Amino acid sequence: MAPAGTRHTRDDARSLMRRRSDPRSPVQSAGNPWWAPFLLAFLAALAFWTWQQRRIAFDEPEKAETPRTAEQPRPPQNATEATQPVQDRAKANLPALFSSNDYPVEAIRNEEQGTVAFKLSIDRRGKVSRCDVTSSSGSPALDRATCSILVRRARYTPAMDAQGNRVPDEDSGKIRWELPDE
Repeated sequence: MAPAGTRHTRDDARSLMRRRSDPRSPVQSAGNPWWAPFLLAFLAALAFWTWQQRRIAFDEPEKAETPRTAEQPRPPQNATEATQPVQDRAKANLPALFSSNDYPVEAIRNEEQGTVAFKLSIDRRGKVSRCDVTSSSGSPALDRATCSILVRRARYTPAMDAQGNRVPDEDSGKIRWELPDE
């Protein structure tokens, strides 16, 4: 208790609550961790960047570490030139990607129908990276719609080489467009 005749002010109470520890004491207060949000933000950004680099690495071909001389052949530029045989081919159910709602309005208006043959290039992640029409249906609208739908919607189980590595692959097929019944 305080001696009689002394008054406590608000400042005295605050100073008692904010008492600093002795610098010689082995137990120190933690202080204000103002840097903690910055550390968390930095770690989150680092984790995101690392994750993005792993995703990109799947699509980049392996680079030769030795410089190429005149006697060495040039490295393969795409999946058809690759020397490694594909052990397991890329797989997808392509006809399931199409519905009668996909029929181009322009083709319906002109009463066009036909079969489109195509060739797809598939990257290491199983996504279609290129679509080429190998046999036209006779309708540019149907040909465009076929490749557009395949590039946007098709997802393959990636092809694997003998060592179990993901490799680019190619696929081909045909889609028959028939006018919907009214």
